[in-house]
Amino acid sequence: MRNYPMPMPFGWFQIAWSDEISPGEAIPRFYFDRHLVAWRDEAGQAHLWDAFCPHLGAHLGVRPRVEGTEIVCPLHSWRFDAEGCCIDVPYSERINKQANMTTYPVLERNGCLFAWYHPTDEPPSWDLPELPEFELGSGFSEVFRKHYQLNCHWQEVSETQVDAAHIQAHLVDYQIALNGGVRPDRIMPPRSMSTTPADPSRRSGSLRTSRLLRESSTDGSTPMSADPDSQQRGSRVSSTPCCWDVPFR
Repeated sequence: MRNYPMPMPFGWFQIAWSDEISPGEAIPRFYFDRHLVAWRDEAGQAHLWDAFCPHLGAHLGVRPRVEGTEIVCPLHSWRFDAEGCCIDVPYSERINKQANMTTYPVLERNGCLFAWYHPTDEPPSWDLPELPEFELGSGFSEVFRKHYQLNCHWQEVSETQVDAAHIQAHLVDYQIALNGGVRPDRIMPPRSMSTTPADPSRRSGSLRTSRLLRESSTDGSTPMSADPDSQQRGSRVSSTPCCWDVPFR
């Protein structure tokens, strides 16, 4: 527990569903232990910024004004372009070139809006895949959405959903439920994906090796490291609950 609360990992995080923000709209968000504004310009491009205007701190997601590819502060009408740069102060001939917004890379994939977070503002180091199963007309059933709010750290969710003992415990409960609430005489263990080694010299009778599949980034590295001293760790976030938006078919 000496490393708790655990630090915030970097990566892509869902910050909204695509249809939550129509062109010309902006909504307040709270992620990465900070207030944010997610907005879509009238050309349809999505953006995520820190929420507060650098002038006097008005929240750009409250009474928002989106005009073209620009967003306007609701308090004193300072105007910012899609890159977060201040381009107009209506009551002054001078523009404060230092009064720019902090912006985050955004990707729109599979009906979701994802934002890239890195504690030292490093650019994205991997992309997100397009999943054709989530596209309209894919032939798959309707997508159902679930939202969960858990009072735990993000890492705890991933650590407790993939180990064999934990999965086995849930399978036992599932089999009891299927058996009318009565524990079956025999609990069927989960079946693993097995492959026969390509090298015949490694075979021992009918012995086959089990292969554990894991998701990784395109360069072969795993984005979230279990090493507390890894550079893949970010700032510590202790007060933000872990929220998961999960699509189901």
